[in-house]
Amino acid sequence: MYSVADDILNLFCNEEKSDLEKIVEARTYVGRCVPSVLGRADSRVNDIFSILPEGFVVQEYLDVGSAEGKITSAMSEALVDSHIYACDIIDQPESKEFIFSKSTQDSLPYPDSKFDLITLVMSAHHFSNIYKMISEIRRVLKKSGIVVIREHDARTDTQKAFYDIVHAVYSCILGKEINPEEFLNLISKKEYSIYRSADEFTELFRKFGFELISSFHTGDMFDSFYSSFT
Repeated sequence: MYSVADDILNLFCNEEKSDLEKIVEARTYVGRCVPSVLGRADSRVNDIFSILPEGFVVQEYLDVGSAEGKITSAMSEALVDSHIYACDIIDQPESKEFIFSKSTQDSLPYPDSKFDLITLVMSAHHFSNIYKMISEIRRVLKKSGIVVIREHDARTDTQKAFYDIVHAVYSCILGKEINPEEFLNLISKKEYSIYRSADEFTELFRKFGFELISSFHTGDMFDSFYSSFT
């Protein structure tokens, strides 16, 4: 039996068409046959809480790179007594679950030492200046605060090429966050994503005074891992 995934893979295996034509066709196909894409926000929330120390109290929470806010909203349901904030470089609709602010690629619109918990769920590899952004995260995090990241453990060029294909599917076809022409232009300039290994992320955070608390791999096809820092 054929699935949507089979059809999309067949589209991408068509050597007679350009990459742009493949993305546009896949986008049109998914728009016809898949009315909505179910996220996995609840599982992400469970993963985040599993890596936090027992009894950790969160009064102020920030989700950096929140996209459409599905994970932020799910976190707000779990942190019912907390103030919930989210930021992204792309404007998002107003939400009753959290306070959204537009950020830039290298700054966060919040005062010093504000947050107990900050999450970066598959957003760190999109930072154009990750050094500046980690410095900003250090600035707005309380001294006793915790940062949790979910990222790809990218160790090979093959992995990185696969992640670009996945981004094409999610960003251009399913999520439609970016048009295909712009996506391919950014990929060619290596400006869309900069992938790193888990060890490289740990070293980056250590350069800004963070200490690794805990880390685990999810075992999924995207080589995902979680790490928490304080």
